[in-house]
Amino acid sequence: MTAFNIDLAPTRRTSAKAPRLQGGHLFHPAVDFLCLGGGSLIVFSLVGLALWTGTQLTTAVIIMLALTHVVNDPHFAHSYQIFYQNFFSKAFGRDYDPVLRARYVLAGVVVPIALILFFVVSLVRSDAVMLGYGANLMGLLVGWHYVKQGYGMLMVDSVLKRQFFTGREKKYILANAYSCWIFYWILANWQISVRNIWGLKYYMFQFPIGWFSRHSV
Repeated sequence: MTAFNIDLAPTRRTSAKAPRLQGGHLFHPAVDFLCLGGGSLIVFSLVGLALWTGTQLTTAVIIMLALTHVVNDPHFAHSYQIFYQNFFSKAFGRDYDPVLRARYVLAGVVVPIALILFFVVSLVRSDAVMLGYGANLMGLLVGWHYVKQGYGMLMVDSVLKRQFFTGREKKYILANAYSCWIFYWILANWQISVRNIWGLKYYMFQFPIGWFSRHSV
């Protein structure tokens, strides 16, 4: 549920000079390749090896959670450090456009308060179903977040390599990414009514089967 991230780009001008990047990469061509998605080839290989050797599902889940803790948690922690640095000036000062300040308030104040109220109500009511639907919503927002993050990484890499996309190409990329994200979430809700995530029943939403039929209008 903490994955409600909003991309916020300051609109004010700054006199600070951007770092000079040599060779069209951030760190090293191999490191950039692994961090921009190439590392998934290693993960897929390990998953395939686990399936081929008959590794128990429990062992695979433990490994996945351990990797998630090592990789994701520092990423989230540092993201929040960046976001909340000088937050009062960003949200309530006059350096940024009013619309951008409103987005800072929404992402940094309104959403956290709404999440706290959601969990308080769920716990007070002992409503496991409500928490389960919250886990489902988390899946939806995490997918949305990674679509935006992946697109941003692609744009940064293209600028470093001086291989730019046209406006139309960018729209096609975004349309494909958002379509894959929402279709996967809807399909997962349609196929499975209840999942289990870390001991919490993960309740799914019901979608009409006609949405997935080739013959539906």
